[in-house]
Amino acid sequence: MAEHEFGEMTLEWFDAAGAGKTATVALVTVPAPIGAWVTAVGTARPAGIGAGGPAIAPDVRKVLAALNEVLAGGRVTIEVTRAGDPARRAELDGVLDAAAPWLARSGK
Repeated sequence: MAEHEFGEMTLEWFDAAGAGKTATVALVTVPAPIGAWVTAVGTARPAGIGAGGPAIAPDVRKVLAALNEVLAGGRVTIEVTRAGDPARRAELDGVLDAAAPWLARSGK
């Protein structure tokens, strides 16, 4: 992952292969705020999930599946049943807020 002086970040994007296909890695350049958000999501490790655990924590997977449903035109309800670390939440909210304008542009 490299950050360019003009505010872009290059990420290694791993494309897992299906049966009989070869996995590939591509370099994808995105605005730095989106790269930071993708990195934060990809490295999220809720309490109790350490290295060697599932690639995506079960609760994170549920939220991503709900996001997929919304992106496919569906509606979801999400309920927070236990608050997390307020400092980490503020940090992640800040990353998402910084990425939001770039995410809005990409949908046009």
